[in-house]
Amino acid sequence: VWEGVQLLPAGWVRETVAPRAEDQGWKYGYHWWLLPLPDSQGYAYTCLGYGGQRLFVLPKQRLVAVFTGWNIHGKPYLPVDKALARLLRAVD
Repeated sequence: VWEGVQLLPAGWVRETVAPRAEDQGWKYGYHWWLLPLPDSQGYAYTCLGYGGQRLFVLPKQRLVAVFTGWNIHGKPYLPVDKALARLLRAVD
């Protein structure tokens, strides 16, 4: 809701993070990767961008985190599972 006007239909965000497909054990919604959290606590929602850029949304932890990076041309990068593990350690 922005200035009293609902911009998206009710339930749209919930629909975008519902699992729609699976690739190599990772679930995928509408442009969101759904990474399982430890102990079946649900999912971390993430967007995986060019050059190692990552966006994480962790609803249960009430956290949004952004990793910027530029790992093209063979430079090292932080894998998405390790980035998520670091976030969870930092908030637990």
